[in-house]
Parts: sequence; C-alpha cells; structure tokens
Amino acid sequence: METIIMSFQPQVFPALCSGIKGFEYRPRFPENQVIVYLYLSAPIKAIVGRMLVSERLELSQLTTQLAGNEQGIIRIQQHEAEGARFAIPIEKIEIFAETVSLIQAKEITGRFFAPQSYCYLKQTNPLFKLLKLRPIQKEIVIDPVVRQKYLGYFCDEIYQLPNFTDNTSALLGTHILSI
Repeated sequence: METIIMSFQPQVFPALCSGIKGFEYRPRFPENQVIVYLYLSAPIKAIVGRMLVSERLELSQLTTQLAGNEQGIIRIQQHEAEGARFAIPIEKIEIFAETVSLIQAKEITGRFFAPQSYCYLKQTNPLFKLLKLRPIQKEIVIDPVVRQKYLGYFCDEIYQLPNFTDNTSALLGTHILSI
C-alpha cells in the first residue's frame, strides 16, 4: 500500500477529527487505497497523525449517485468549481500522541519540504519508519452512514451542525486555536 504525506490547512483539522467529515476533495490523488500522513500547514507546521482512505471517486460519479438530492449535487458542483476532481473516502484517522514538527522532519531526512498538496513517502525513508511507529493518542473511525449523509459538506457547514464537537485542543493542546 502506498504512503503519502498530505498538507491540510489547520482549520480543516476540527472537521476531520469530528468523525463527520467523511471525504476529502482534491484535484489529484493516487488511484488506490493509501495511507495518508496528515501535515498541518502554518502556523502548526507538523505531522499530526495518519488516515486510511479508500479508492478515490470521481466527482462526476457522485453526481449521478446523488440524483434527487439537489443540495448534495450543488455541493459537489461547488467542489468541482473550486478545482476538485476527486472525493477521497476517509475510513479512519489516527492522531499521534506527539506530533512531528517540520524541523524534526527536516532533521530526520535532511531534506524534507512540506508538500503543497501531497508527496509520496517511501518505506525506506527514515521519516516513514518514525511515523509508522508513532504512538496513537486517538483513533476516529468514520461511520459509513455518517460519511454518506454528509457527502459534499464543506468544513464551515460541518462546524454549524448540532452534532459537531471540536476536539482540537484535547488532541493537539494549544498548538491550534479552536475554530
């Protein structure tokens, strides 16, 4: 199974950890199931966990699945308008007990640069070995029913849901300000 490091803006993290955000939307993504290490960009600048994702889905396929769900179709069209071509189903997220800072990653590899979107991480890379053995603080398994129910939702919409809980400070301490 391939392994990648993917960049996320810190404001996406609360939605990921809520268990409600079941898809990530991207313009490009590997075809098969992959393990994704979560790199949060500035001001965090750290690898905070990993997630297991299923095979990517083309947004055009989802539109046909959503026939009769006008709001869902509108959301998918908004993602397409923002440049996304794929929806990546999130299976589970594991948050590390201790993050790996950008500085630490550079020290370990000698040349690590935070990816703009994502980059492959080879199993021979010393960073891969460190991340693979990182202790897990919390595991969040995405319920397939919840994933389907909130298909297409943007983070701002997730934050307005009555069942949304922001676990950011419990998971990362003061590294991120709550939304």
